[in-house]
Amino acid sequence: MSDWVEELSGDRMGLVVIVLPGQAFFLLAALLPAFLSSRPWMDRLGLRRPTISMRTWLALALATPTIQVCSALFASLFFDLTKPSSHLEQMENLLLGQSGLGLVLVVLCAAVLPGLSEELFFRGFVREGLLRRHGFILAILVPAVFFAAAHMDPMHATAVLPLGIWFGLIAWWTRSTIPSMLAHATNNAFAILAGNLAGEEAKHQTAIESLTQAQGVVIAAYGLSFVLLIVGLLSLRGERT
Repeated sequence: MSDWVEELSGDRMGLVVIVLPGQAFFLLAALLPAFLSSRPWMDRLGLRRPTISMRTWLALALATPTIQVCSALFASLFFDLTKPSSHLEQMENLLLGQSGLGLVLVVLCAAVLPGLSEELFFRGFVREGLLRRHGFILAILVPAVFFAAAHMDPMHATAVLPLGIWFGLIAWWTRSTIPSMLAHATNNAFAILAGNLAGEEAKHQTAIESLTQAQGVVIAAYGLSFVLLIVGLLSLRGERT
C-alpha cells in the first residue's frame, strides 16, 4: 500500500487519486444523515450565520497558523519531528516542490476540500449532535479526537489534535461551522504555501528551526496571525460580556 502511495505521490493527478476518495467519504457521511435528520439539514450541520461579528470570526480563523505552531510544539513533546514518519514523508512528496497550476491543484485538494468536507463532518454533523445531548466539553473533544484519529499516523494525529480542538472552539464561539471551515482551509493552505516557499531545506526541521530559517514573508505571516489571534480573542471577549 505504501509503495502504491509513494508511486502516485510523484504525479500531480496522484494527489487527486489519494485525496478525493477520503474527502468524498467525509462529505457523504455528513450530508446523507443530515438530509435524513428531523432537523433542517443546514441547521444539523451548523451551516448558519455566525453569532459574533464577521471581524471577530475572520480574525480567529485567519489566526490559525499560530495554533499550527503550537500544535507542532505539542507534537514535539512526544516525537522527534526532525525524523518524520513515512506517512508524513509521503505527504511532503505530494505537497511540496509545487508551483503554478500544480500548486493551485494542491491547495484545492489538500486545503479547500478538507476545509469543507472534514469540517462538515467533524465540527458539523458530529459536534452538533454531541452538543445537543452531552454539552460543550464532549462536543469539542470527541470530534477533535476523531479528527486526529482519521489521520491514522500517530505523529500526524498528535500534531493535529490541538488544531481539532481549536476548530471546535471556533465553531462553539460562533455557533457555526462556517468559520471553522475557513480556519481549517487557512491552516492547510498556509502550511502548503509556507512549505513550498521554504523549499527542500525545510524538510525534517522542527517548528522552531523552520521559523528561524524561513523566508521573511513566512515569518511576517506568522507574526500577522499572532496579532490576529490577540485581536480576535479580545474582540470575542468584548462581544460575549
